Amino acid sequence: MTSACQQVTGGLSRACLKIHSRHLHAPLRGIFGPNSLNVARYAALIWAKSPTKWDAQLTESNFQTHSSTTLLGGQERTWEIKKVRNSEDRLSVFLSLVLRHQPEAAGITLDEHGWADVEDLIQGISATGRPMDMALLEEIVRTDEKGRYSFNEDRTLIRANQGHSIPVDVELTETEPPQVLYHGTAGRFEPAILEQGIKPMSRLYVHLSGDVETALKVGRRHGKPVVFEVDSGQMSRDGEPFYISQNGVWLTKRVKPEYLKRMDKDK
Repeated sequence: MTSACQQVTGGLSRACLKIHSRHLHAPLRGIFGPNSLNVARYAALIWAKSPTKWDAQLTESNFQTHSSTTLLGGQERTWEIKKVRNSEDRLSVFLSLVLRHQPEAAGITLDEHGWADVEDLIQGISATGRPMDMALLEEIVRTDEKGRYSFNEDRTLIRANQGHSIPVDVELTETEPPQVLYHGTAGRFEPAILEQGIKPMSRLYVHLSGDVETALKVGRRHGKPVVFEVDSGQMSRDGEPFYISQNGVWLTKRVKPEYLKRMDKDK
């Protein structure tokens, strides 16, 4: 299984997932390319298969940071192996799963605005065998490089700022956007985007960036990046609402093809 899976770069094959979901004890080394969604999808698969041993199985798969080189189609390809480095990283991934997608994974519920009771969350995560306390939760929130999470004023509630796949109202205020915003994605999605526009897919909103550099970073998470300019000013004048999350991500329901222009490769 491992040798077959190691031939995959830039994405995790469905066959590899199915094989590994039946043999969660088997090490899964060196198959994760630069697409960070692979880790999240693989993690969710493991949770569905074995909820009480979710992060143990993820650890056992031996994610490590190193460059790996293989031959694919007669060419040498080098990529950075995606990893979960330590217990805090695993907790952060699990926290994202709970607050954005599956609160039941920690035995909790979210209110209509996406808030979770902090005490219930800490107890729920701890009950799954993952040591958690207030100090660690605050550290994860403080050091999250994307600013994914927010406490309320007295720190009795916590929620994800955006990125939900479950229906919650995070109390966004409609905001006039800048004239141009940007969307970073992988090049393999370009034909569909040019034909159909940008859709939220499993999320509640399309996520847009305020600058090209951030959009490129987003695109690289999914593969070889491309960046689209979004004529957000014209969209707003045409009545399309925009919002901005607490951590600075621009959100809208959909971007139609006529508002998009692919940026030149040399920009």
